[in-house]
Amino acid sequence: MQEIQLSIIRGFLDNRKRQLILNPEFIKFEEKEISGAFTQFSKNSIIEYRYGINWINGIEFTIGREYQIFIHNLENDVLKINFKSFYGFKKKEYHRNYSKILDTLWDFYFSDISWNFINKFQREEEFKIGNVGFSKDNITIGVSGILKEESKTIPWESVRTRDYQTYFAIYSIDDPINVNRGYSYLDEWNTGILYSVVKSILDLKRIEIIE
Repeated sequence: MQEIQLSIIRGFLDNRKRQLILNPEFIKFEEKEISGAFTQFSKNSIIEYRYGINWINGIEFTIGREYQIFIHNLENDVLKINFKSFYGFKKKEYHRNYSKILDTLWDFYFSDISWNFINKFQREEEFKIGNVGFSKDNITIGVSGILKEESKTIPWESVRTRDYQTYFAIYSIDDPINVNRGYSYLDEWNTGILYSVVKSILDLKRIEIIE
């Protein structure tokens, strides 16, 4: 795996080129207002991420989009990579860069985290990804109750998923109306890893995933 470097321009009002360096051992981004001042996270310190596209609305219609990626480390610091496209300006180029960044983040950092969880499952260890609990027999999710969120446990044989553009859903095939929960890729940490781990476990168990 080779290091990649990209120049990020955040938008019309912030058009300074900021250097992003993705290396198998670290990530560096010139996110601060002082030119040449980098924020750097080592690979071993990176624990979670979230990402997505926010639509920018004008008075009557959508005028642009903001690509957002947040990376969280063990020191409780958050590195934010973001850039905007207005009125379709460089939309294709920016979307390619966004996809390239996400693919590289996965290859360099988050695929290893995902595999660590899968290995825990194969060793029959219990663990959590966010608020989702995993055990060898079932998965536990939080669903909306009358007054507060309630925990629901689903045997693996009854677990099904749906993947949408902005979120990933887990539900019980036995009671999909009442036992289901969606997880936003942008608003909730490590939804990408959650999807990868659940999908891998269902594949290992030869349980059909409904896409």
